[in-house]
Amino acid sequence: MKYLLLIFSLLYAVPCSAQDVFEKKEFVVEITGIIDQTTTDEILASPWKVVSDSKGHIFLWDRKFTSIRVFNRQGEFIKQIGKSGRGPGEFREINAMTINDKDQLVVYDRYLLRFTVFDNLGNEIETYSLPEKNLITPWRLQHSPAAGYFMVYKRFDQLERDEVNKPALHRITNNFSEISNSLVTLAQIGDPEEPFEQLLFGAYPTLNFTLLRNNEIIVAPYVYRGNLLVYEQKNGEWRRKEELVGTPLPSEPYKTFSLNKSRNEIPPGARLINGANDRRAGIIFHESVALFEMKDSKVIHFVFFRDDENGSYLAAEIYNKDLKLIQFGRLKNFEGSRDASYSITWLDNDENFYVIDRSDQQNPRILLCRLKEL
Repeated sequence: MKYLLLIFSLLYAVPCSAQDVFEKKEFVVEITGIIDQTTTDEILASPWKVVSDSKGHIFLWDRKFTSIRVFNRQGEFIKQIGKSGRGPGEFREINAMTINDKDQLVVYDRYLLRFTVFDNLGNEIETYSLPEKNLITPWRLQHSPAAGYFMVYKRFDQLERDEVNKPALHRITNNFSEISNSLVTLAQIGDPEEPFEQLLFGAYPTLNFTLLRNNEIIVAPYVYRGNLLVYEQKNGEWRRKEELVGTPLPSEPYKTFSLNKSRNEIPPGARLINGANDRRAGIIFHESVALFEMKDSKVIHFVFFRDDENGSYLAAEIYNKDLKLIQFGRLKNFEGSRDASYSITWLDNDENFYVIDRSDQQNPRILLCRLKEL
């Protein structure tokens, strides 16, 4: 009998999974800065990329303008960098921006197929073109002093079936001379056998990622299925280390719709995606928006959720330094679909996250925000 009691006790002593112990809450968002028509005479038409350096300079790329504009944290315009053209320090269309460990602005132009590095005064330092065999289109860019630049590329065509094992995340050497490592295959982050996902991989960046201080990488698939992936470097190669358990999902990640219906019969929020030989519609219920490491080694993952009870809302998952989910909740006053309303592009040294707010499409703005009581 005592052995049965011992077994019974051990069964109930098994620790709970992360899904059982994380705290559910509503995060209060404190707005610490705004760039809009009340703070500057500069027009914000289609803000696309935003980053900032350690001195508080905010670099904004707007698709309707031909230069990068620089603001301070009070939203006041300081200067512009570059202009339209093909010469040194000039742009056609910027696809990716970041700040490196030297506090320099690094941008990638997808039409000119080159990286340009600027100092903190906006002076062009150097321009680099990748070797022709490596011509891909970076969409998200992040720098590690030890490992170099990492980038997610965005395709502009339909995924072919033989490409499911091709990687989506690439490491570029610090001198931009070559792509030295590649990791995260499309088959690891989604279901490329599904026709809708084949088109989706061609139309949208496939993942978010962040570089940790211990030189590991966390990856969040764009179509979020409730799990993150951790990669580490072993013997010069990057390999998957573990899978993190995230928030339990209330439904399937997406639902597709027949295009035999009229456009008015397709639900609001559905994506119409065109491929070379195909066209499909689908509504994505759970989307990864952004992923960052905080100063205390916590990781914050922003996700858009859609469910019948709450509609569409922006939420945050908080993971502790051991990468266990400890908190999840919606962000107060941030409702709406991702494409129509909000995108998150940057986390600065003071742990403000930068939101491009398109909820008023005639007057978009940049919000500097902080989550209270993390």
